[in-house]
Amino acid sequence: MADINVIYVAMNIVKLRNKMEDEFLGDCMVLHIEKEYAESIDNDEVIKEFEASCTRRVRFS
Repeated sequence: MADINVIYVAMNIVKLRNKMEDEFLGDCMVLHIEKEYAESIDNDEVIKEFEASCTRRVRFS
């Protein structure tokens, strides 16, 4: 029951943001609910994969 309450509290916090689309709201909810998994993601590795995915006008560094 406590997990459900945490989910609703998180949803209400996120809903307070202006001009938020449903897909973004859903993505934020998943990250909040799966907090342990999200914290295990290496940001540097994600950035490297994003950089390698396509050419950009400006290089990230």
